[in-house]
Amino acid sequence: MTNVIGTGKTGTVYKAKLSNGSKVAVKRLYDSKLFETKFALEIGILHRFKHGNLVGLLGFCTERKQRILVYEFMPNGKLSDWLHPLQNEAFPLDWPIRLKIALGLARGLSFLHDCCNWKILHFGINSEHVLLDKNFEPKLRNFRSAELMKESQKKLGKKDVYDFGVVLMELITGKKHVEMSIDFKVIDSSLLGKGFDEQISCLVKVAVDCIQLSPHQRPSMLDVYKYIERLWEGYETDD
Repeated sequence: MTNVIGTGKTGTVYKAKLSNGSKVAVKRLYDSKLFETKFALEIGILHRFKHGNLVGLLGFCTERKQRILVYEFMPNGKLSDWLHPLQNEAFPLDWPIRLKIALGLARGLSFLHDCCNWKILHFGINSEHVLLDKNFEPKLRNFRSAELMKESQKKLGKKDVYDFGVVLMELITGKKHVEMSIDFKVIDSSLLGKGFDEQISCLVKVAVDCIQLSPHQRPSMLDVYKYIERLWEGYETDD
């Protein structure tokens, strides 16, 4: 079907148009007791907590064995498709857009970890689970592995910090798996020599801090967000 825009472990996603002309993404879950639990979890988090860097849940439906979720439509698709495109679809993201994506992801994760009433661990951060709106503002999706964090479990949040660091390295290198180092040889060559080298080096250092083997040596997402926010100063933001 031409309106299928994605398939995954839990269901199929379709693009649909409402009577007012606006587009939405409709996810139809497969019939499974396991997915029913994930359905309730996704609704519980996205319905209760609204944030500009979490994908918006517009509605849901349950009827007999049908489980339907309706999300805001993200015209620029998944971050992974931009960083790892097919050869004939290559269109590299410039540095300001990559930095904007890093900032938005850090903002969204900081909100989940530190700013909302419930502390939430995503436990599934990767470039496949980051959607981009028309202005390349990133939105976190897929909360099927998420958990509520108790005060005594703060160190568990460092798993999200590690995964965020891996996504940062993808943004910087354009590759899925790279040696985590500050060597400029690993950086996406399309970014270099355009006046951003110092900022790129700073973000590499952030990524390396995030993927430290010891969770205690990793920064909090709030600290990461504040640092990247300083790097972003001077760029124009979208209205």
